[in-house]
Amino acid sequence: MIDIKNKFQEEFNALIHLFGENEVNSKISRVNEIHHYTENIWNNYVSNIPNGEVKYLLIAEAPPWSSTGRPEYFLDHRSNSRSIMNAVKKAFFTTSKAKNIEAKETLNELSKIGFLIIDSIPFSMDYSKSNKRSTNAYFELVSRSMDGYFNEKLNHSTLNWSPNLKIAFSLKRNATAIIKSLNGEAVIDNRKFMIESENIAVNGAGYPDSSKLKGIYDL
Repeated sequence: MIDIKNKFQEEFNALIHLFGENEVNSKISRVNEIHHYTENIWNNYVSNIPNGEVKYLLIAEAPPWSSTGRPEYFLDHRSNSRSIMNAVKKAFFTTSKAKNIEAKETLNELSKIGFLIIDSIPFSMDYSKSNKRSTNAYFELVSRSMDGYFNEKLNHSTLNWSPNLKIAFSLKRNATAIIKSLNGEAVIDNRKFMIESENIAVNGAGYPDSSKLKGIYDL
């Protein structure tokens, strides 16, 4: 198993700055476990994208933190249905289909149309705790992750990027930090894609919104 704190040292140092050394060290074994589990699922999903061509990118934060049990993850069909999955289904499928389609088939169909989710941070932690996302330390973590973990994802050897790639974000404060860190411009496969607040697919309550996704993805 990859030691996540050694692989992503810059990000790990920023994580300690955000949460404190004691809390991070007490959870790092579980964080490593979640990372290993979700990375395997992500790679398997990527292998099912035809020609590796991504047409719809959804940028998320990190897999949800859990202290025990099987990790929850968007691309794991065994995970409990969450607001982000429901929003994605309602964006891409008819109302009837979104309501009745099983998770495994949902993910299979999403891969076939070139949909991909990428987390912006490699560590599963409770970022909602104590308003972490509004701090400078959180921005530092996101910024370092853009240079390391996230950039590595974008340059995955089997991925190809559509020249008409559509990019959406699933979380407002995470998106705001990413947009600021990248100066409103994501460079993917040597092409520049503008990213701004209009790419944030959440409603007023902060939850992923199917209508916003449809608009961003031109569905």
